Amino acid sequence: MLGFFIILISSFSLSKQQVFSSGKCPTVTLQKDFNLKEYLGDWYEIVKFPASFESGSKCAKAHYQLLPNGHINITNSGIKPDGTPTIAYGEAKIVATDGTAKLELRFSNLAPWGNYWVLDTDYKNYTLIYSCTNIAGLSHFEFAWILSRKRTLDEVTKDRLYNEMEKFKIDTKHFITMDQTDFLLQIPIRHADTSADGTTRNIKVCAGILTGLLTVFGMYMFGKLPVSVKLSSTPFSFTLLQKKSKRTKPNMKNCMKML
Repeated sequence: MLGFFIILISSFSLSKQQVFSSGKCPTVTLQKDFNLKEYLGDWYEIVKFPASFESGSKCAKAHYQLLPNGHINITNSGIKPDGTPTIAYGEAKIVATDGTAKLELRFSNLAPWGNYWVLDTDYKNYTLIYSCTNIAGLSHFEFAWILSRKRTLDEVTKDRLYNEMEKFKIDTKHFITMDQTDFLLQIPIRHADTSADGTTRNIKVCAGILTGLLTVFGMYMFGKLPVSVKLSSTPFSFTLLQKKSKRTKPNMKNCMKML
């Protein structure tokens, strides 16, 4: 009973920024013979269901990049109401075994996977995305997006996609238009290195480099290896330059000069 009230209170507090409906999630038909490689690249948000994590943003854009392990690197970008850029990095994977476009995604290694279902796409112009999660079998909350390869999409295509969703009894009145008028801001795309299980290795790389630097510093302090450390222009990389000068007993003043 306590869990039910927690869900009820949480639903009420988020209702203005999420779409909640009674009953279970509707049954939908997914895109068949999904071609992931054709789906990659840039997608611009045209319309969306309200979502707390996108509240007030504009010029929303998604970039999908294939990773060595078959997962998808996600770079979501946009502009906040105060004009500052917003960016989120995530990961997606195909979970369907029948060739349909049933995917899951997350934006943190600690977060659970969320649904990402492609209902319809022609890969070159538009994609219709839907996500739904049941709540205790009594209600559900849902997200939906129509994305385009350009910052605009013709009304004929939009109307057809709206009609397609209404056949699944999804209320398209929840759709709100994304402002794509101010798009001069360039957002960097993260080219993440990944391990076999799909977890990004950025943290591991940083930890390894820090360990290496501390090791080199310790060796220098004990007179084992007189080196200077030079940071290169490549992220998370460094070069060690062997010094040709005569070895002297190190002291803190000399070490601080080197660092």
